[in-house]
Amino acid sequence: MLVGQEQELMTPAEAAEFLRLSPDTLRQWRHLRKGPKYLKLGSKVMYRKCEIILWLDEISVAPKKC
Repeated sequence: MLVGQEQELMTPAEAAEFLRLSPDTLRQWRHLRKGPKYLKLGSKVMYRKCEIILWLDEISVAPKKC
């Protein structure tokens, strides 16, 4: 079970700042069903910090070895 900062909920603006993206980019990604997982709490959209970190790990590109 995750505790502490890993479970921290972030608004789209906070998540965008964490990712160094614009909130519009995250909004577009949600529409296209790409990007990090998010929660819908009624009409609110929230991101778990741990889901953003996991998503970043999934999309990480390892350099090629010569």
